[in-house]
Amino acid sequence: MRVVLLVIASVLLCSVCAAEEKAFRWQASVELQSRAPLAQKLPRDFYPTSQEKIILPDAVAGDPFLIAVRDPGCPVARRYAPYLQRLQASGLNIIYLLTGELATEDMVRQDQERHRLKGTYILDADRKLSDWLGVRTSSEVFLFDQQARLRYRGAINDRFGVGFSRPKARQHFLADALNAVRSGVAVETPATTAPGCFVHKPTQKTASANITWHKQISRLMTAKCQQCHRPGQSGPFSLQTYEQVVQRKAMIRFVLENKIMPPWLAAGDPDRWIGDRHLTAADRQLMIDWIDAGAPVGAAVDANAPHQWETGWQFGEPDVVLTSPRILNIPAEGEIAYEYISIPTRFAEDRWVQTIEVATDAPQNTHHIILFLLPPESKQKQFMPGTHAKTDLSIREKHLLTLRGFYGGYVQGLPGVRYQEGTAKLLPKGWRILMQIHHEANGVASQDQPSIGIQFAARPPQKIIKTKAAATKEIHIPAGESNYLKTATYSFANAGQIFGFFPHTHLRGTAFHYKLVQPDGSEKLLLDVPRYDPNWQLHYQLKSPIDVPAGSTLVARARYDNSANNPNNPDPDADVKFGLQTRDEMMIGYFDWVEFPADR
Repeated sequence: MRVVLLVIASVLLCSVCAAEEKAFRWQASVELQSRAPLAQKLPRDFYPTSQEKIILPDAVAGDPFLIAVRDPGCPVARRYAPYLQRLQASGLNIIYLLTGELATEDMVRQDQERHRLKGTYILDADRKLSDWLGVRTSSEVFLFDQQARLRYRGAINDRFGVGFSRPKARQHFLADALNAVRSGVAVETPATTAPGCFVHKPTQKTASANITWHKQISRLMTAKCQQCHRPGQSGPFSLQTYEQVVQRKAMIRFVLENKIMPPWLAAGDPDRWIGDRHLTAADRQLMIDWIDAGAPVGAAVDANAPHQWETGWQFGEPDVVLTSPRILNIPAEGEIAYEYISIPTRFAEDRWVQTIEVATDAPQNTHHIILFLLPPESKQKQFMPGTHAKTDLSIREKHLLTLRGFYGGYVQGLPGVRYQEGTAKLLPKGWRILMQIHHEANGVASQDQPSIGIQFAARPPQKIIKTKAAATKEIHIPAGESNYLKTATYSFANAGQIFGFFPHTHLRGTAFHYKLVQPDGSEKLLLDVPRYDPNWQLHYQLKSPIDVPAGSTLVARARYDNSANNPNNPDPDADVKFGLQTRDEMMIGYFDWVEFPADR
């Protein structure tokens, strides 16, 4: 009977789920009608209204040259910086263009210090040159031939975009155009879209004088954006002041309109969750209307006091800090293998953990740091039968750890977890904490020596939290398959409570759902993520736990897209199986669980 119920559950799993939809992805594509004046000659100077005329350098005379739009705070622009370095080193003259509100000396310094770009910077605050070129985003490039005629505009290639990055490019638009210009032949693809951060986006002006920064918008920014968008956090730029927000208003409007930000992916009632970051439709429209009205600052009398964010440890000073014995070097580009670092605890007795937080020196390079518990080496063989007592774990042992459940972790915007009053996790005497560290290159070489901060409960808890998983290694996604489904289950011998969820796939995951099949056959939807995004590995922590009767089964299902239509897909021509690296796949439905005694 149980088998029949599970088959029915897997078939009907999403009968009451929200409609599945793709996470937003923007990749470069051929543009048939270019905004830029293709084949026209670049004027030698421009005359903005509020500054001296812009005179293009003599270096552009007689040779092909490139104008590259820059924004040192934009993740896409950062990732393309090493390519521009190499291109300039090869002998191509490059002029860097900062436009609109970003056209400041401070932005020049940031770009030069982060990326060591050498060359002429043009500050086009009045957008005279930018408007002639038709500039929209931070990643656009404009290639001119030996006679200073525009021959190509658009993306460098299709390796990076909004919501994804690939190990290597599939199309090389700029390189192909440059080869054509140097060979004196027509450019086959003269214009493409260039996904990146909008530096200018025409808007429809509306009469919204009652919406101001001081009255409404600053409060929304504090509540929904500044957790990440402030110094030392994972957001690529700060959004704490009016000036900072106005600099990014074109991109803010874009991410609001396309529901990219804030990253909250759960369907249904957001009030169920601790720390949800969703924006209501009304608040989203309020912010768009404010931008369309010219971003009025409003009266200072309406201003709220700036929020005093915690610096350093977000949950307060830890009782103990455990630091990686190794400093990890993060390259500016390329695929980075996971690192595994084991840290001894050396406590004289069992301890109860109330909060566990991970601090990283490189938050903008860190996709996640997951923590696992390892026993003393003398007990490792009993903990994972068939293994050996050693510090370096085999691939099989890492698989076993990953599928069992984790102890704690860091994901972007969520440095750790605080367990509710009366609950805690056990940290057994003598056990070790293993860090699984996933760094990502973002165009800037960096270093990281992550630490774990722990606060202990004052007394043993009423309820012991464990993170378990409905997971499977039986994954085989055929090349090109756009709708691959995988189900995993977890059976509960005893009653208990679920306190939270952490769905996990790699780059091909597009949806994730949890349901509870109860002993009488009835089903209960627990979490629905219809627009799963592997860039945002979120921990959904419940305000009120879910009661689970003995004999119930947790059913988790994930959907995958291994086709070329998924820009996140590193290789649509390859079959994909389970594995630890990002190019592999996983299906793990983690959940926080309290098991009641059998006689309760």
